[in-house]
Amino acid sequence: MNLAELRGISKSFGGLAALREVDMAIEKGEIRGLIGPNGAGKTTLFNIMAGNYRADAGSFRFEGRELLDVAVNDRVSLGVVRTFQNIRLFGTMTALDNVRMGFHCRTAAGWLASAFNTRRAAGEKAWVTGESERLLAELDILPYRNEAAKNLSYGNQRRLEIARALASRPRLLMLDEPAAGLNEAEGRQLLERIRAIRDSGVTVLVVEHDMNLLMAVSDRVTVLAHGQKIAEGPPAEVQADERVILEYLGGGAGHAAG
Repeated sequence: MNLAELRGISKSFGGLAALREVDMAIEKGEIRGLIGPNGAGKTTLFNIMAGNYRADAGSFRFEGRELLDVAVNDRVSLGVVRTFQNIRLFGTMTALDNVRMGFHCRTAAGWLASAFNTRRAAGEKAWVTGESERLLAELDILPYRNEAAKNLSYGNQRRLEIARALASRPRLLMLDEPAAGLNEAEGRQLLERIRAIRDSGVTVLVVEHDMNLLMAVSDRVTVLAHGQKIAEGPPAEVQADERVILEYLGGGAGHAAG
């Protein structure tokens, strides 16, 4: 069963085609990898799905609903949630408060109730705090809950950003270069965490330059080159595809961040 379907997605910038009629269907409950050399269109496709860019043509349906004209915040409310290649945390806020911020689209008490500290608002605040601490524990950073986000190590900041994204209760979690800047041990831990997120019922889309990690964690992989999809399938099949070898590996494995 497909959770998300993209059909004929095209996007140009100043007359230069970044994406040309890209199709991709993501099954519910899978981990999908998205790879390609520099300038392949991965980031553009990611941004279109998240609502940061508007496609020139095509369709993006999520659980049967067309989303191309839906605002970013409304997509988050529907369950389409992303992280960023460049970490975007609230640096002076604590780790706990950063995760709390992720619950904003899932809480019901309005500002008036919060201002007067009504019973409903107090109960909701306690629930948010408890759930935030649970997510911090799942990402192995609970001991840092009262630390300012800017004081955490780079690897822990990556974990914190994922915890905040999970606070929005995504149905499709889109991870943009989650292993960037991590060492080998941190990368292995991340791989295990991504699998655990999928096992909890969240479908995951990963854009990643670390080919070993991406191939190890993905159920299926989609490959873009020059704004077009050139291959798609299980990791072993994709790695053996002659066009992928020519267009991607042949261009240098280090050129995967476009």
